[in-house]
Amino acid sequence: MTRPQQSFLKHWPTLMLGLALVWMLVNLFTPISSLIVLFNQAGYRAGVLTVEKIYHQKDFESGLVWGLHGLIADQSVRLYASELADAKRLGYAGLSRKYPPGSELRVWYNPEVTDTLFNHRTLRVLPYTEDLPATEIEQLFWWFKYCLLPFLVAWFILARWKKRSLS
Repeated sequence: MTRPQQSFLKHWPTLMLGLALVWMLVNLFTPISSLIVLFNQAGYRAGVLTVEKIYHQKDFESGLVWGLHGLIADQSVRLYASELADAKRLGYAGLSRKYPPGSELRVWYNPEVTDTLFNHRTLRVLPYTEDLPATEIEQLFWWFKYCLLPFLVAWFILARWKKRSLS
């Protein structure tokens, strides 16, 4: 074996742990946003968003973030949600056809929740689902399964590797 191969094999568990940690932290806003919605679920009411315009902003980390601006009960709101449409594929023209001005969408609305974007989605206005808490719990489980669990597995492997190399 060459020296670089030996070095990689010696440090691969640490590398794996580092990658798992970065992945977990990058996706940390998923459970945070779900917890905010779950803690405030009593304030959400079903409503209708009347679309006024499609909006996009350049996010230097992930590209364009697409959303809809409109009215709910005469209140100006915005709705950013990746599950509404495949915005990257559709682009502005496709979204304009799918959500023309005046079109109506069923949504969950809670005026008491922050209007700040979390994980490229609004928390004040959410796409309507039959069971809002179940939808948010699914997102929590996604994070546990695909972010936290790989980190814990990598941590366990690193601990076992170090214990074995010390013996």
